[in-house]
Amino acid sequence: MRYASPTSSCTSRNGRCAMAACTTVRTGGNAQRYVRITVRQTETPDRLIAQIGHELRHALEIAAEPGTTDADALWQLYHRIGFEYAGMTGLFETREAQRVSDLIASELSAAKSALLASTPK
Repeated sequence: MRYASPTSSCTSRNGRCAMAACTTVRTGGNAQRYVRITVRQTETPDRLIAQIGHELRHALEIAAEPGTTDADALWQLYHRIGFEYAGMTGLFETREAQRVSDLIASELSAAKSALLASTPK
């Protein structure tokens, strides 16, 4: 990740959206691709960690497809490998990214529970 930006909202292909995080791609010189992950700063720390992991999974999906170099190619990729949110035209998700964020949230919760259980009362 070259640049991370905390923000209060994400911009989708169709303009602003109320997502907690989003991933975009741009092409630079020498055929380099830049992936930008934007996360809402208003999330709780655990939710923020899970969301970053989720978006990093999307970055891996993009990296695996060399032809994904702009917003149109990104839309085509997620139209092929993901699914569109109901009622949110142009916003896509993948089951694998959802699995990653769920796994991270579960591991953080288990770690907190173990820490609380080991704390003397």
